[in-house]
Amino acid sequence: MNEWDATASASRPISNRKRGILATKISRQVGEGDYAHGFTLPSLDGENITLSDYRGKRVILFMWASW
Repeated sequence: MNEWDATASASRPISNRKRGILATKISRQVGEGDYAHGFTLPSLDGENITLSDYRGKRVILFMWASW
């Protein structure tokens, strides 16, 4: 099983839906060039990533949903 298959099989649809809703809310509140509100989300590796970890660096937030 490759990494993608392992990630997909470990996926939890309800949890992913909640993350998608959060991402949608965030993207509606933040426009291009605006400062983003702080948030923490799990990476594909399962570790938490916090926006404030990247303070002072340029960050591109790319949010999409497939539902």
